Amino acid sequence: MAVNRDEFWQKVTEIDTPEKLRALKPRQLRKYQRYFVEVQYQELAPADDKAARNHLDRLNEEFVRRRSSWGTSIGVAALCVALIGTVVGLVRCKRDSHPTDSQRLTSPSFAATPSIPTQQPLPTQQPTQTVPETFSPTPSVTATRSPTTRKRRSPQSRRKH
Repeated sequence: MAVNRDEFWQKVTEIDTPEKLRALKPRQLRKYQRYFVEVQYQELAPADDKAARNHLDRLNEEFVRRRSSWGTSIGVAALCVALIGTVVGLVRCKRDSHPTDSQRLTSPSFAATPSIPTQQPLPTQQPTQTVPETFSPTPSVTATRSPTTRKRRSPQSRRKH
């Protein structure tokens, strides 16, 4: 099947600028893409073949641009939502940490605190008995060296010469 040159060049001129590509709907872009893919597999003059490849590349770039702009839009929206959430959280935190005047007056912690300090009775001191320390001339059992205070041998002194 031979390509109708008039139809081919009409389609080429319909999408020859980036502005024309941006104005098309996704369904129309896919229609042009399908047409130029089919045309590539047919016998074309060298100039027509080159034009078909260039326009197919332009269509693919437009698809990529639209996908990336959609992803960028989603990313910007997510960033805005996160920023707004952070600001709302900070405002709530500050509001909760600084009670208003009405909250201060009705707060049980402030109402239960007496305005005049009362004196508390001092505890009475109990007499303590001191046990005199005795000195024993014989060493006690606990005076021997414990295992943790024993001198450790270095690796060189362990070797047999």
